[in-house]
Amino acid sequence: MAVTSGNHAAEGFVGKQATVLVNEKTRVTRRGKATAADLKAGDRLVVQGRACKADAATGAVLAQRVNAKPAKAEDGEKTGTTTGTNSSTTTG
Repeated sequence: MAVTSGNHAAEGFVGKQATVLVNEKTRVTRRGKATAADLKAGDRLVVQGRACKADAATGAVLAQRVNAKPAKAEDGEKTGTTTGTNSSTTTG
């Protein structure tokens, strides 16, 4: 996903592509309860997770929660990019 904003702990991800990792404990919503398979290209995402400072260099974060909204329609077509991340940073 393309990261456009984040909290202070996630500033290392802003302006970069991030890989969002999910596991069986990750809670995903998209117009209600969903799974990672329900996410669509162009969805706007808010990702909450934990990562160490070194993870910003690799661009990966393990998500605890992913909230998705469908892409905004433009001229009858679905367009947009995935955006946003909130991440707590720990040393590791």
